[in-house]
Amino acid sequence: ESNAVFTEKGMVMYFNRNNTKRVKINGERVSNIQLYRAEKVDNKWTNVTLLPFNNDLYSIEHPSISKDGKTLYFSSNMSGGYGEFDLYKVMLHTDGSYGDPINLGASVNTAFRDQFPYISTINTLYYATNGKQGLGGLDIYRVNMINGEFDNPINLGSSINSPRDDYAFIIDEVTNESYFSSNRDGLDQIYSGKRKENIRAKYMVIGRVQDSISKKILPGSQVSLFDEHGVVINDILTGGDASYTFRLEPSKKYTVRATNSRYIPQNISFSTQKDGKISHDILLTLLSYENAEEIIKQDRKGDIQVELEQIFFDFDQAVIKRQAAATLKDLVTIMKKYPEMNVEVSAHTDIRGSSEYNLLLSNKRAESTMKYLISQGINKNRLRSIGYGEMQPLNNCIKEGLCSDEEYEINRRCEFTIMQ
Repeated sequence: ESNAVFTEKGMVMYFNRNNTKRVKINGERVSNIQLYRAEKVDNKWTNVTLLPFNNDLYSIEHPSISKDGKTLYFSSNMSGGYGEFDLYKVMLHTDGSYGDPINLGASVNTAFRDQFPYISTINTLYYATNGKQGLGGLDIYRVNMINGEFDNPINLGSSINSPRDDYAFIIDEVTNESYFSSNRDGLDQIYSGKRKENIRAKYMVIGRVQDSISKKILPGSQVSLFDEHGVVINDILTGGDASYTFRLEPSKKYTVRATNSRYIPQNISFSTQKDGKISHDILLTLLSYENAEEIIKQDRKGDIQVELEQIFFDFDQAVIKRQAAATLKDLVTIMKKYPEMNVEVSAHTDIRGSSEYNLLLSNKRAESTMKYLISQGINKNRLRSIGYGEMQPLNNCIKEGLCSDEEYEINRRCEFTIMQ
């Protein structure tokens, strides 16, 4: 039994133990390692249970639990990984059940040994691997959690790592005192260290995305970080709190951009050069297309559309009429004003004729409209055409013979929905 870890209140323990059952793997009888849970009741450890995702055919070892007690990290050589041993996490539910093991991915794991995870109180992951270029043997790496996802691993360097195996690292994030194991002198021994402040770790930009008028936060916005040449360094989709965080480098120029499907993108440039700041807190405020332009409104389905005068087609025809071309110039003007805007061109028919023919006709009308927009200088990549046939009428003309020609004509139309 080893690698015991405890919840914050010390009432639950997770540890690993050799399986008493041996199985034959590649001709050799092996006792794999399994994870257990124990509870402290009346000052005694009891209710020792095997975790449900263990298996006789592989090992699950080296548990580490997050400060909030909701996530358990471990190492395993279960099938489906990237190599010998990979790092995994599993959610611990309040009802005592467990989620499915989730591999931490290719940025963390390698084709070799990735073991001894330790998740600190600030959700920084430390682990040992011999699968990355390091000083030799197992080296200890740090992985920062950014926007709920782990960033690229960073080797702790020669002050910690040696040409031999260095592993089982833990640290107090407040006092900066650390402990780890190493066989650098030929024997496995425990070492201690004191972390010094690293000014480079403070170079970052944080912020939030919100509506510039209502001040409501905008979850699901894309935030991108660009270098001074306009090359994307990193990008994320904001979570429920609409916040973002990016690590920076000293003496660099950056631009941060926020985009959302209903909003005009915003770019803000800043610098970490001598006359710039180390840490930036940038609030990204987006103006919605609806607030910016009177002809952009939300439709009956909740989509955002560019409302133009109806573009009508002659019965059984897909040719752009002269009046329609004049109307489409307003859309061309809007799309040139907002080069980030992408639009879906949808065409509709009335009920007369077969549904199969009407679907084909509506696709031709949508394509004809899109070709006209392209002829006016709108990039094809910003457009998408689709025909809905007779499926989305604007009135109750849902059968032949119910309505006048003028009423049927209302349903022969194009609509322009903003996709981005």
